Amino acid sequence: MKFLPKEYRGIAGASAFALLSMGGSGAYFGYALDQQSAAMKIAEEKSAEHKRLLSANPPPSPEQLKQLEGHRDTCRATLGELRKTFAAIDFTVQDQTPQEFQKALNDKTQAFIKKAEKYSVTLPPGFYMDFDQYLKKLPPPELVPIASRRLSAADTLLDSLLESRPISLRAFKIRTPEQLSELETANKPAPPPPSKPDPKAPKVVAPAPPKPILEAQTYTLQFTARPDSLRDFLNTVAAETRGLFVTRRLKIINNKEKEPPIKGALGANSEPAQGSGALGGGGSFARYVLGDENVEVEMSVDLISLVGDTAQAIEKENAKQP
Repeated sequence: MKFLPKEYRGIAGASAFALLSMGGSGAYFGYALDQQSAAMKIAEEKSAEHKRLLSANPPPSPEQLKQLEGHRDTCRATLGELRKTFAAIDFTVQDQTPQEFQKALNDKTQAFIKKAEKYSVTLPPGFYMDFDQYLKKLPPPELVPIASRRLSAADTLLDSLLESRPISLRAFKIRTPEQLSELETANKPAPPPPSKPDPKAPKVVAPAPPKPILEAQTYTLQFTARPDSLRDFLNTVAAETRGLFVTRRLKIINNKEKEPPIKGALGANSEPAQGSGALGGGGSFARYVLGDENVEVEMSVDLISLVGDTAQAIEKENAKQP
C-alpha cells in the first residue's frame, strides 16, 4: 500500500479485513440455511409418516385379512389332500366285537406260527404278536378299532419278514411313541436333577403345545438274517401300499467279526511272500470268512397316520365347502 498516504494505510487494512469477514459470514450463513432446509424437509417427511400411522386403521387391514383367508384356504386344501392320501393307504378298521377281534387274533397268530415252521424260522417262546394281554381276556369295546388296526399292521410287517426268509425272530414289540425303546435308552444320559424354583420369581404359565396332526404307532423287531434277506425286507417295507411304514432306527451287527485290515500295502509290481496269503501261512494278510455271514438286526418301524381328532375336523371342514 505504498501508493496510499501513510495516514490512510491503517484504514484500508481494516476495511479489507472487514470485507473478508463479511464474505466468510455470508458463506457460513448460506451453508446454515442449506442445512436448515434439509433438516426441515426430513422433519416434514417424518411428520407426514407419523400422521399417516396415527390415522391408519390398526392391523389386520382388509387386505391383510384377505391374505390370511387365502393362506387358511390353502392350508385347509393341503390338509384335505393329506387326509385323502393317508386314507387311501391306511389300514381299514372293520367293525368288530371283542369276541371277533380275539378270534381274528388267534387265527392270524396260528397262521403265522405255521408259516414260520414251514420256512424253518425260529420264533420266541410263547409268541402271540405282542397281544398277550388279550390271550385270555377280551379287549374293551372302545379299544377294538385301535387293536384291530395294530393287529393288521403287525400281521403285515411279520408276514413281510417271513417272506424275506430270516433265520430267527428274537423279539417283536408294539409300543406307543411315549414308550422309549432299548435303542433309545441304551446310550441316553440320566436327566439332571430338577432345580428348585425361585419363590420370588414371577409365575410364568407356559402355553399349551399345539396338537399334533400326525401320530405314529411303533413296532420294534429283533431278528437274525442274511444280508440279502435284510435288504429284501427293507425294500418290502418301503414299498408297502396298505400302510405308510417308515423305518426310524436300524442297528446291524455282524455275527462274525472280520479280520483286521492289511498291515502293509503291496507295490504295483511286488509279490507276496510264499505262503503268506494261504490259510495257516502265518502272513499278515486278511483271511477269507468261510461259510454264511449273518447279521443281528434291531430296528423300529413307525406306522404313520392322521390323528383321529384331526381327521374328523378335516372331514367336517371339507363337508362345509361347496
